[in-house]
Amino acid sequence: MAATTMITELEAVNMMLAGSQRPQVAAISPAPNGDVTNAVFLLEQKVRTVQAEGWYFNTEYDVQIAPTADEIILPTDAIRVDLDPNGMAELGTAEINPTTNVCRRDTRLYNLDDHDYEFTESVSLMVVYQLTWDELPPTVRHYIALAAAVDLQNVILGDKQQDALLRAAMGNARALLQVEEASVADWNSQQNNAVLRVTSRGAFRG
Repeated sequence: MAATTMITELEAVNMMLAGSQRPQVAAISPAPNGDVTNAVFLLEQKVRTVQAEGWYFNTEYDVQIAPTADEIILPTDAIRVDLDPNGMAELGTAEINPTTNVCRRDTRLYNLDDHDYEFTESVSLMVVYQLTWDELPPTVRHYIALAAAVDLQNVILGDKQQDALLRAAMGNARALLQVEEASVADWNSQQNNAVLRVTSRGAFRG
């Protein structure tokens, strides 16, 4: 199946089953057998671990959040957070150092330097989000399905030759995703440079 095809979760599970030489199924809920149960579990795990890396499609910058009772309550789908230095500079917060080390603890932002949850001013964050399957781009779905297929094959068969074949396909899928990542990053860089040039020309004329 092509990496540009928007595969469903059912199709992803069937890709995994095929990689373990198991018959395809017409539905995954309720799971008709133990192999499907394992496949769905491993797919869900891979969806989380791949997104935790932080890619162009699930990473947002300058996410501004105001304190609630002197605490920053984070989005429930935030996997990883950090202060965004550029956004913090624009906010002009006086009491928060943009280089402060922070992390997510439960639903709150934790200050690793001060060892507390207290934030009395708004913050600008870089947030890595946990997206649902239907929100993922096609290249990401394809890579995740193949990566999960490697795990399932090791659980069901443990065949070294099949493992090598699946890993090769997974490597190609990840390479395509990395090309897409670099392409988007390059486009964003060009857009930012264009804005800077326009801004500079405007400032010069003024």
